[in-house]
Amino acid sequence: MGLLVNYAGILFFDTDNYHGDMAEGDKDVLLCIIDESEPRLGMGACDMVFIIHLENGTFKNYSPVYPSGMVDPNKQEPIEAQNKGAGSSLLLHDAFWYDDDQSSMGNAKEIVEYNCNVSIDGVIAINAEALSAILKEAGPVTVGNKTFTPNSFDIIGDPYSGGNANVSMMDIVREVINNAKDPSVKSAMVQEAFSQYSQGNIVMTPKGAFTTFLYMRGLETMN
Repeated sequence: MGLLVNYAGILFFDTDNYHGDMAEGDKDVLLCIIDESEPRLGMGACDMVFIIHLENGTFKNYSPVYPSGMVDPNKQEPIEAQNKGAGSSLLLHDAFWYDDDQSSMGNAKEIVEYNCNVSIDGVIAINAEALSAILKEAGPVTVGNKTFTPNSFDIIGDPYSGGNANVSMMDIVREVINNAKDPSVKSAMVQEAFSQYSQGNIVMTPKGAFTTFLYMRGLETMN
């Protein structure tokens, strides 16, 4: 079951210091993992998506959303993609095609809401570079008989690009969360997340969504 809090959100641990609109009541946040190595005018290709359910800022559960085949019934796929064999309807995979982050996140939100019959309260998009940088700060993890420092391809699921084949994403996530119980590791991961945000490798709407993730509680209960 791949996902969700994965991994980027993962990364973000249990603290009681944040309060705001996204930390109040029931909220569903869309987490989009972007592969910037696929050429686009915008952030890149949307390779993995997760819906994370929060209750008063505390992680409760998550659901994987696999982009393959999901489309927006009302928006057109970029002509460049159509010329390469894509259909006419905008794919979730191509939601971040253009260089307009707010519009791209709106595309992803609308496609998921339409296809999954869910209302999304916030969207966070993180690219592979940022995810790898944050995971690096978590340090090495041991899964089965392998010890390694995870990277974004362990999450995206592309062993040919540097990921660890035959290693469960969720096992990696659990080990990263366990490492983050060390205050120094947690601090390093948060600092790196803010650094990646400042570089434009993490975007979100509304603005409070990212801070909610950084101070999200309850990930230790994830199965």
